[in-house]
Amino acid sequence: MRKFMAALSVCGAMGVLAGCGAGQTDLTQETVAEAEEEGEDMLPGGAYVSDEGAEEGADVWKEEGGDDEVEDMENSLGESDGQPVESVPSHTENASDEATESKGPAVYRKLTGEELQVYTEYVRDISNYGFLLSEWENPEQIDLMEVFYGGAGISHEGTPEEIAAFLDRYGREGLETDFVAVAREDVNTFLLEKVGLTYDEILAKGNRSLEEIYYPETDSFCFEAGDTNRCMFECIDGVENEEGTIVTLHCKGSEWDRVQECEVEVTKNGGILGNHIIKEIDFGIQ
Repeated sequence: MRKFMAALSVCGAMGVLAGCGAGQTDLTQETVAEAEEEGEDMLPGGAYVSDEGAEEGADVWKEEGGDDEVEDMENSLGESDGQPVESVPSHTENASDEATESKGPAVYRKLTGEELQVYTEYVRDISNYGFLLSEWENPEQIDLMEVFYGGAGISHEGTPEEIAAFLDRYGREGLETDFVAVAREDVNTFLLEKVGLTYDEILAKGNRSLEEIYYPETDSFCFEAGDTNRCMFECIDGVENEEGTIVTLHCKGSEWDRVQECEVEVTKNGGILGNHIIKEIDFGIQ
């Protein structure tokens, strides 16, 4: 099991993704104006990085530290809210031990309680929570059915042609539950904004998790579903990298959610870089 913050090194090479997904939480214009007046850095949805309570000299990074010190830091993460903390990621994808040692320990800033609340709203949004329901380090590993099962905020009311194609495929006379239709073009745009690849590019890499519900005659994805996979995540901890571009969030689901605990890595402008499921419940549903 990976330590908290380990995933930062996995997707660092992916860079910062452009654009924010649909449905992010917006602050009021008054709050935004205050933030801009005070020169604060903005977070997804218009929130800002708060330095309130930071001790003098907090911007001076530590230069020493070993595994024992890193472990002590992780165990006392809640005692340094908003302050720089030091850690050596336990999982590296493309760097040797020698290269890691030469760069020295990585430094992260612990998120404040206000920032965690903003990110809680972010991961609960219909356009985002589906990305936290499967284990993935690369976009081709995402279970896209989990992402789009509730429509991901980009679905539309099915056209007569889409409904007819769906019913004809299954030999049915009418719909039984909510009908979800998502245009392939919209899926391409949405995934490019969120994970940096279009659906067509992800499909070319072997991810066929949406192909069963694709209808070439309407160039859309159609199925009956609802929001039964929705998880009301809460961000209980999180850190921002030294560059201020990537945030790793430690999230917990409610007692009735399938995913009970996970770590998701996001960019400051709304992209999603990967997700690690720490604990989940097997409901035995086939």
